[in-house]
Amino acid sequence: MSKTIVYIAGTGRCGSTLLEMILSQLPGVLSVGEIRYLKERGFEQNRKTGEGVEFKQSPFWTKWVEHLYNGDWQEAEQEALSCPLRMRQLLWPRVFRKSTRFESILSRYGQYYHKVFSGLFDVSNADVIIDSSKIPTHGLAFSNFSDMQVKILHLKRDPRAVAYSWNKSKYDQGKGGMMSRKNILSSSLEWAFINDWIGHYFKPSFEVFEIDYAELTHNPHQEINKVIEFINPTLKSHNPIKPKGNSYEFKTSHPTVSGNPIRFDTGRIEIREDRRWKESMPMYQRALVNFVIKTLGLIGLDGQGGTRFV
Repeated sequence: MSKTIVYIAGTGRCGSTLLEMILSQLPGVLSVGEIRYLKERGFEQNRKTGEGVEFKQSPFWTKWVEHLYNGDWQEAEQEALSCPLRMRQLLWPRVFRKSTRFESILSRYGQYYHKVFSGLFDVSNADVIIDSSKIPTHGLAFSNFSDMQVKILHLKRDPRAVAYSWNKSKYDQGKGGMMSRKNILSSSLEWAFINDWIGHYFKPSFEVFEIDYAELTHNPHQEINKVIEFINPTLKSHNPIKPKGNSYEFKTSHPTVSGNPIRFDTGRIEIREDRRWKESMPMYQRALVNFVIKTLGLIGLDGQGGTRFV
């Protein structure tokens, strides 16, 4: 099997860490979390990886630095620092007009992450690496990875559920503090633009498979089978979720750089249906999300917790 990068695209709080954790239990699969934060949360802030240790004490990342930089952490950090910290700010020039500066930075950014992934494949001997960085610009930088196959999982979650999740307080063990929060308006705007951007710009360049988070939590075995079929059909017999089951055994921790705090959970993990927002989200907040989305004219809501593009 050729080297394959599976990129989970979507918005923040769309459920990417759950999907990534399930898939990471498949044989030959390595999960690296939101690796677009390698510079910020890895080298600069030295946060905990999914292994439960700080980045610079991680046995896996130590091997990676040894392989690519002969063990020189300073050189590895300097190269990381030379790349753009966040790709999010480069979204708008690409959407509204072609930008020479954008293309130049994207090319340099892509060259760096090609080196990153080459080292990850070499050190791990994995056939598949999962990157849950989500934002479109980071994934688009993979378009020139000619020696690696890139497949996109576009994970969509109801914008009301996303807004509700962004508005909650949650402790992040990797950060050692509370996760960042967003208000209802900003999370709704981000949801609409990013999902529209993924639909327009990913499909011409990559294989894209769409998965709905509500369906994933309602029928996890069936939905994960579909995802495995898309990634590598030979792995279907290794589906971590049993038929009619709603849990999986998280046996193998991975060196994830960033992601939802559930990446630190171990043992048998229950998959809960996406209903908490329906029970607890105030009506005025739901109305605001609906107003923003419908005003932008990007999607239609089906009233059942799922979304569709129109």
